[in-house]
Amino acid sequence: MYWIVQVETLVYWNAAHPTTISLFSNAVFSLLLLAIFNLGLRYFAPHLQLGQGELLAVYAMVCTASAISGHGMMQIVVSLIGHAFWYASPENDWQDLVLPYLPSWLTVADKQVLSGYYEGRSSLYQIEHIKAWIVPVLSWSSFIFALVFSMLCINLLLRKQWVNIEKLSYPIVQLPHRIITQPVTLFKNKQLWIGLTFAGGIDLLNGLSYLYPVLPSLPIKLRYLGVFGEKPWSALGGIPVSFYPLVIGLAFLIPLDLSFSCWFFFWFWRMERVFGSMMGWTQTGFPFPNEQSAGGYIALCVIPLWASRSYMKGIIHLAINKKIDTKVNSQELISYRSAILGLFIGLGFLLFFCYYAGMSIWVIIIFFTIYLALEISITRMRAELGTPVHDLHYAGPDILLPKAIGTKALGPRNLSMFSMFWFLNRAHYSDVMPHQLEALKMADMVKADKKGILSALVLTSLVAIPFFFWLFLDVCYQTGMEKRVYWFGWEAYNRLGAWLTHPLEVDFSATAFVGIGFLSTIGIAIMRSQFLWFVFHPAGYAISNSWGMNVCWLPIFISWTIKSLLLRRGGFKTYRRAIPFFMGLILGEFIIGLLWSSIGLIFRLDTYVIWVY
Repeated sequence: MYWIVQVETLVYWNAAHPTTISLFSNAVFSLLLLAIFNLGLRYFAPHLQLGQGELLAVYAMVCTASAISGHGMMQIVVSLIGHAFWYASPENDWQDLVLPYLPSWLTVADKQVLSGYYEGRSSLYQIEHIKAWIVPVLSWSSFIFALVFSMLCINLLLRKQWVNIEKLSYPIVQLPHRIITQPVTLFKNKQLWIGLTFAGGIDLLNGLSYLYPVLPSLPIKLRYLGVFGEKPWSALGGIPVSFYPLVIGLAFLIPLDLSFSCWFFFWFWRMERVFGSMMGWTQTGFPFPNEQSAGGYIALCVIPLWASRSYMKGIIHLAINKKIDTKVNSQELISYRSAILGLFIGLGFLLFFCYYAGMSIWVIIIFFTIYLALEISITRMRAELGTPVHDLHYAGPDILLPKAIGTKALGPRNLSMFSMFWFLNRAHYSDVMPHQLEALKMADMVKADKKGILSALVLTSLVAIPFFFWLFLDVCYQTGMEKRVYWFGWEAYNRLGAWLTHPLEVDFSATAFVGIGFLSTIGIAIMRSQFLWFVFHPAGYAISNSWGMNVCWLPIFISWTIKSLLLRRGGFKTYRRAIPFFMGLILGEFIIGLLWSSIGLIFRLDTYVIWVY
């Protein structure tokens, strides 16, 4: 967590952001080092050797802590708490427009306290600083823990259906699972070392070239080629091109139909823009990509829940019948009754928190229904398909509700809390919920103590949230928040100021395209279930318009091409023999990428970054 705070946000921001990719590089690297150390213990001190369950517990805890402190969650929270008060000015008129609606117990208003926070050259450990921050930190910590706990309870209810009954493949856990269960076999595989050397060698060369420009480099990072000057083709914009080995490796582990759908629908979305330009609809917002994606994600939640409706009815029956629930309890992590009770307690706390902050009850219910639907869909996608990136920018309930009913109907207090919840909806890179379920799945795979893993997840969440606040505030008072992640605050409060100054009317077109995205995804799912020849996957439609797919479409296409050829020419056996090579691609980029980030952090150097930034 300390490394995440340092590298992603503060001292050395311009580094590979491990929490923007589905598989966290810092978690895999930590597991790799621990597995190597554990192999040494096997020969020199076997009585001290860690078991597979203990290795899994460490990995799950690192993933959970990283997700909580990641680029899509708490890094945004800390930018919101004091931003409106520090940057309020006569020009933006936030003093009258915004500040009256921000709850005092969720913000820091004292500019003397904030001066050290934003400008640095101060210390957190002053009485006035601690007094100003203690209430907002505890308030937000309780909210985030209740949210994370609620998601864990949902996972406990869905676990048996998705893990034991449907037996979803969980492609993302394949690499950490092999490191935990087959380290010797994996490390002896020549294919792994070829892939690792290839990917790591490219990043090593590019890193040296970055420091010493006289050396050659291999351009694998994102760039844009060719801009058409004439309509309608100018609507395509620049064509993004990249060759990230780690994405090629990750995409090799996902199903062929999904990888095909990802790059196919990427171009489908681009051609929609061309069609809109031909029709002269560019000023209307057509094709409303964020709204279509949001509808698609919601459908991806509804589809598996509808398919498992009998199972869900059974859960309710078991929870009501005390005798049966007690018997089933011995086979589950906790009883269904306890999971449902925990979910109601968590959601009840969220409802009370938001109501006390000024939100209307009906808005709270709709807001968190949409938010949790998006979370469930992302968790399902990772469990079934293992998408390399799932960012879903700017398509949360804070975007959908104002367009559906207008900002006047919501009122300034609801809108203000929408801005305070920017960390929930800006993007979904590092959501915690998928990592929780993946940890429970791996506990099944390695036959670990599931209740121990569950306890580790809860304890990590409980500790990581306030620990992040402490780490971040401590460093900010030394080096200054300004020029770090403060732009998240500008995004949230500039939008709020615009809402309050120029209220939005109902956007019927945008709302209709949410429905179109929903129905299109349902339609693709129905076609897929009825016709074996139908090659498209509904998740590919939903995720292919994102920033992440803009970055990854070409590596996914390359991986799809290689995997298709291997399966057609060599069969499934050849495909399985090739897997270690592609795992090596992932490890090679992770190891060298973390090496360059660490060098930059230690020596305060601007070093090569393996990812987009």
